Amino acid sequence: MQFFGRRDDEIRFREQLNNGEINYSKYKSKEKKFNRAFDKGVDSPIGIIHNSKRKDRFKHITARHLEDFNNDELERTKKILNNPQEIYRTKDKNGVESIMFVENKDDPRSHVVFVRDKRILTSFKPSPGYLKKMKKGNKSMTNNKVRIWLTTSEIHPEIPALCIDFGMYPKAHYIGEVAFPDDLPIQIYTQEDDDGNIGNILVDYPDKFLKYDEVNDLEINGYNIKQLVAKGVEKYVKDLAEWDYEWDG
Repeated sequence: MQFFGRRDDEIRFREQLNNGEINYSKYKSKEKKFNRAFDKGVDSPIGIIHNSKRKDRFKHITARHLEDFNNDELERTKKILNNPQEIYRTKDKNGVESIMFVENKDDPRSHVVFVRDKRILTSFKPSPGYLKKMKKGNKSMTNNKVRIWLTTSEIHPEIPALCIDFGMYPKAHYIGEVAFPDDLPIQIYTQEDDDGNIGNILVDYPDKFLKYDEVNDLEINGYNIKQLVAKGVEKYVKDLAEWDYEWDG
């Protein structure tokens, strides 16, 4: 699954423009709205989805999927990202991961949106065979129910910690850690299966964790960890306020 044939996109786009399949002024108006929406960010179950760094995704969608350009592709794409019926973690033939959002789980030709690193990749209506293959060969994230609860640190039982269970992988022991700079007083322990997939994490000092900009973009399993910790802190704000512990940060 390759999305980055930019030269091919440009050639196709120019051919469509030259033979009158694309109205240039209409294209520029739609492109402007598309880029404005994703520059601002579009909400999704895995976090805010932003524009590609090159801002070339609307041209890709137009060149590869002209029928979608002729429809209201921006609103449809936003709607699917906001409220997909299914979500899959996918890999292309080179092992590069993306997230696939499915509009209608019962439609064999359901419209899909692909995202990588929280940036829009493409949006189109695939063939039935393609969608069936993508669903069969990749990991569904649809029924994942992230659970968050207040507990104590794995290493220091006097310290509060949030346990975040992603509901994605078999449980194991807390065997790993997320690496942070030595001068950053943050600790996250990871619970992993035999393949290194993270099922749970423990976040020490969760209320203090939110202070640090260094964790703004930290993601595990497609989820922004700071956003999940913020939900947990909001839920247990009274308990954390009453917890008697020393903070070295």
